[in-house]
Amino acid sequence: MNRLERFVRIHRILKSPRPVPIRRFTEELGISRTTVTRDVEYLRELLGAPVIYNRDADGHHYNPDTEGFERPGFWLNQPELYALLATEQLLESTQLGVWKGETFEQQVPYPNPTELIMKVLRYGPDVEVLAPDVLRNQVAQRLRRAVKKY
Repeated sequence: MNRLERFVRIHRILKSPRPVPIRRFTEELGISRTTVTRDVEYLRELLGAPVIYNRDADGHHYNPDTEGFERPGFWLNQPELYALLATEQLLESTQLGVWKGETFEQQVPYPNPTELIMKVLRYGPDVEVLAPDVLRNQVAQRLRRAVKKY
């Protein structure tokens, strides 16, 4: 889990109606007490999160006397935005598959038919090879051999 993911999860935990003990953060996030303390301090100092420590409850929480805190939005600079838009257009132009009713049809380039057959067989009755006929027949043949063994 990267640092941003940790901050998002810490934020969710801090939204709890009661103060949250450090132990909960360490167990749920799999991080040390020192990392929790450093991350909470970062939220407080750099992001302006109204995190307070309640000594009586031995836990951290958002200050109920302040308006609801939400973590900052996702901001991109101009080159990052252009890269994101270019990636989106590339993905749209690369047709990975099409939904047809309740089925998903996908065309897969494959240099090694044995590898593709093994991938198809992994999904058992949930996948069907429509074309080419040679590949469809090879998969069917493997399945018939498997059924004979049971």
